[in-house]
Amino acid sequence: MLIVEDEEALREGLRAQLTQAGFTVDVAQDGEEGLFAGREYALDVAIVDLARVQALLRRSGGWASAELTCGPIVLDTRRQTVAVDGQPVELTSFEYRILEHLMLRAGEVISKSELTERLYDQDFERDSNVIEVLVGRLRRKLDPQEELQPIETLRGRGYRFALARDAG
Repeated sequence: MLIVEDEEALREGLRAQLTQAGFTVDVAQDGEEGLFAGREYALDVAIVDLARVQALLRRSGGWASAELTCGPIVLDTRRQTVAVDGQPVELTSFEYRILEHLMLRAGEVISKSELTERLYDQDFERDSNVIEVLVGRLRRKLDPQEELQPIETLRGRGYRFALARDAG
C-alpha cells in the first residue's frame, strides 16, 4: 500500500497502523514522490473500506484504541471478539463485520446498501433480506432481554447504532 501524506505524524501513524494490520506499506511525502513511486512499482489499486481508514486515522491521532466500547458492549478489533457486560458473545463473520461497521460509526445512519457493500464482493448475488436477518440476529445476541436496543431501524434510511461511543 502506498500512503501519500505531507504531514509526517499522520503519515507515520498510518504506516504503523497499516503495518500492524498486516499491510506492506510504502510512504511518500507529496504527490510528486507518490506519482514516482506509483510508476516505479507496478502498484495494484486497492479499494479500502472508508470506515476502516477513518478508524486507523483516529487511532494514529491517539483518538481511539483497538477496543470499541458503547455502553456495555465491547468490540475488540484486534481479536475480533465481542462482549456484553463482560460476557463473550459468539458472532458469525458477517454479524461481526456489520457490528464493527455500525459501532465505528455509532450515531450515524448507515444505509442497507452500505452494509451490503461491506459484506459482499461486487460480483456476488445479494439477497435483499440478508441484512435484515443479520441485524435481527445481532439484536437478539446483543440484547436478549430487549433492554439496550443498540441497533435502531430507520425506515427507508437504514440502521443506526444507538448506544453512545465511550471516549478513549
